[in-house]
Amino acid sequence: MSIQSISTSLENPRARRIASEHAFKNSFCFEQGVLLYLLNQYYDLVIKRQPKRSTLTLSCPHVESIQIENEILDIDHFAEGQCKALSFQSDSQLKRKTLQRRMTKNKIYFIQNLLIDLLREKGLFFESKLAKITSKTIRLERINRVFYKNKLLLNCKQIHQLGNKINNYLLSLVETKRGFFIKQGDETLHQFWEEEIKEKYILE
Repeated sequence: MSIQSISTSLENPRARRIASEHAFKNSFCFEQGVLLYLLNQYYDLVIKRQPKRSTLTLSCPHVESIQIENEILDIDHFAEGQCKALSFQSDSQLKRKTLQRRMTKNKIYFIQNLLIDLLREKGLFFESKLAKITSKTIRLERINRVFYKNKLLLNCKQIHQLGNKINNYLLSLVETKRGFFIKQGDETLHQFWEEEIKEKYILE
């Protein structure tokens, strides 16, 4: 495709909307990758393969559970229960397929927001913004920068670069397996941090 045709296509409202949606989904995967790296400094994680893998945008693994001390937090089950309880899920006028798609998206957004909240409890601060209000889905919190003890850990560019590497690695772990256990302080994840951020910064 020529530069002119690309430029012309982006002038099309539908093309712009699709490009924006693809960028949104890719950024989501980058942010989740960073969140999982940070959480892994404190907890064991269990991830699993998504039922369907996108061919047009990046995919990311599904977070199944986190081990907090001697307790296993079944995030998948917890998110499903919370999303079912939301009032807009009880709309009987919706088709089953539509309701299922909405449920799946809300679970994904709920889990992402939960990961951010768990890290806030560990002293991390996020410069972020909430997605626009809609009656259909949970408001997803989008991360721009990450701080710890008044120190900037990651800017937006670093979130995307580091998150991309981590997401690709995590996807490779579940490519041939349904799920994968990641022990706290995974060395490969931390290697990505050192390569990308250029410092051996370890959270307390």
